[in-house]
Amino acid sequence: MTKEEMYIEDLIILGTACPEPMRDGRTSVCVAGYSHKHGFIRVYPSSVDMKLKMWSIVKIPLEKNPQDTRFESWKIQGSKHEWDHLYEKIEFVGNYKKKYRRDLISNLEVGCVNNLNDQNKSLG
Repeated sequence: MTKEEMYIEDLIILGTACPEPMRDGRTSVCVAGYSHKHGFIRVYPSSVDMKLKMWSIVKIPLEKNPQDTRFESWKIQGSKHEWDHLYEKIEFVGNYKKKYRRDLISNLEVGCVNNLNDQNKSLG
């Protein structure tokens, strides 16, 4: 079985969670983003050293985590074995223009959290 991979060229960073320790000793953050082509994207684990800032637009290589069944959940390719160099895999493209931010968020609203849960999604 081959693993599912993709390269996103337009990931808009919407936010990051608080750092949390992982079982193997690494400290990670969950990153939430949006791609016009791919929709919501959850990136976990992500190194706190990557310093992904809200409204940054990045290019990033991702792969599915077989332990995470959520549709929008991905991890950075090589995240376990290349942890200390993950920042090298991310290319900063620019910042999402301030005048478009409110419209983007308004268009992403979901009426009810139960709808997200029914679809096995964690972002909305």
